[in-house]
Amino acid sequence: MRFVHIHLGAIAAAALTLAAVAPDALAGTATNLKCEGCVGTRDIGKGQVKARNLHKSAKPAAIAASVKTGFVVDATDTTQVVRKVTITAPGPGAVTATANAVVDHAEGGVFCKIDTAITPIVQADEELCFGYRSDSSSLFSSVSGQTVFVVSAGKLDVYFLCRRVSSANTPRLFNATLTALFVANAQVVKKVSADAAVAGK
Repeated sequence: MRFVHIHLGAIAAAALTLAAVAPDALAGTATNLKCEGCVGTRDIGKGQVKARNLHKSAKPAAIAASVKTGFVVDATDTTQVVRKVTITAPGPGAVTATANAVVDHAEGGVFCKIDTAITPIVQADEELCFGYRSDSSSLFSSVSGQTVFVVSAGKLDVYFLCRRVSSANTPRLFNATLTALFVANAQVVKKVSADAAVAGK
């Protein structure tokens, strides 16, 4: 027969040790851990977290604007640059651009659009063009429009472009503004309809 020798003293000592440490070590929360690069409420409260410390997908919004008061440009048959801005997107997202101007129509009118390149304005391009036409020689009115572009990180040029409707007269543009606003992570742009705004989320 084989005999197994059980050391009761050793077992008792081990049981006493586990009983002493188990409630705190096994069921408690560690408080002596060291975290490299962690951000706590004290860091935020003291202003230690800056925009440059954030991931590119969490960068804050950016904005660019161009304003010209008084006379700006005469609208001719050639597409004219009314205003231009350059905005730097810190990461992927969308840029919403808004433009407006006051127009002296002089028995005619203007077609305008917002684009990322200087391209001719086509009257049939309903999705891009906005404008106003008048038969009065002394009418002032405002034209405005808004467009959304999906962008990646980097610089983007945005143009406010206009041309006249009829070559018989030369409308004049005054007090023109162009504003571009970057919205982070707005990579999905839903097209509602040809003549409605587009929404990003």
